[in-house]
Amino acid sequence: MIPKMEEDQFDNTDNIILVTFNSEQQRRENLLQLGSFIRDLRDTALANRVAEKTSNLENTHFYYAVAPGASPDDKLDFILYKGQRRQKVQLSGEGREASQKVVDEMEKFFQPMSRPLDELPKFPEESPVEEVSALNFNDRVIAAARPDMAVLLQMYEDSCFLCFLMRPFVNQLEDTFRRAHLPITIKRLNIEKNDFPLGCPVARGTPTFVLYRGYSPKPEKLAEFRPRDIVDRIRTDLLHEHPGITLSEHLLRKWEGMVNQVSQRFQLLSQLIMWNTELEKSQMVLAGVSSSAPEAVRAMGKYLVMASSGDDKELFTTVVSEIMSADMKRTDLLDENIKYLNKEVMNAEMDALVMAEMMAENVVQLEEEKGEASERIA
Repeated sequence: MIPKMEEDQFDNTDNIILVTFNSEQQRRENLLQLGSFIRDLRDTALANRVAEKTSNLENTHFYYAVAPGASPDDKLDFILYKGQRRQKVQLSGEGREASQKVVDEMEKFFQPMSRPLDELPKFPEESPVEEVSALNFNDRVIAAARPDMAVLLQMYEDSCFLCFLMRPFVNQLEDTFRRAHLPITIKRLNIEKNDFPLGCPVARGTPTFVLYRGYSPKPEKLAEFRPRDIVDRIRTDLLHEHPGITLSEHLLRKWEGMVNQVSQRFQLLSQLIMWNTELEKSQMVLAGVSSSAPEAVRAMGKYLVMASSGDDKELFTTVVSEIMSADMKRTDLLDENIKYLNKEVMNAEMDALVMAEMMAENVVQLEEEKGEASERIA
């Protein structure tokens, strides 16, 4: 009998095979089919282990859930979870052949994903915070943590807005640790490019911070994830774990200032997004009024649709995505980033104003040409 999936289990379990049923009645009617499939899966996992010394299915966990969207007939829906990855597979029909097809898909899905080591930025030359992979996680995180040097792991995703917002803050936080010779260091794991390594807790949201202290085999997944909460937690933890340590007033003021700078960074990014969105709109109009080429006409038409509906969500999303993608490649500290964003906002504002002037001039010119054409016809 497989257990029912509960929220706490989902939040803390990896390598999940979730069987979904349309109703409790369907679950009861398909128990024999499900039992037969699980036996086939275990047999395949055992055979693979004998042949290849290992199987991706060995450490999987079966659960079930009743979900209205599941297939209402005799088909079995499975949702697979590993790391941040998710895939749906369906068992149609009975017999070994049907089961084997699904098992093969599962075996392939549960193949661990790791970021190649040669893709990691060189530390500290190319990044102020060490980036780790599932391939070197044991050496660079678990084995590196000592009672006199804790490792604070940040799990993040490139698509996570808060991770993006905190990027230079985390860089600067690590810089203050190093300058103050504090017994803690930060390392990062991109869970879009790595499944959860052995010894790494499951994280269903990012950013997630995990503390490895060295004297305990079990890491602590922190509830804190916002800048102020992380700073407060680190301060409390350092003073508790190292009673003889002294945190200078200068350092505490620096941390407080950094927390406030995250809000400033958000404001500057909002301005940059706004001006870049307006710039894109102006470019559409300018393309439309200055050319009769099909792509220019389409650009103008797209702008007119946005202008009439007031809906520029698609353009806004594109601009945000472009800014996030470019920013996540940067390695600057928070102080440097604030200066950089101030310049970017000023430049974007100037570009938008120049583009607006050009657009106005083109519109006036176009109207004059239309007037001259009308006079000639008359």
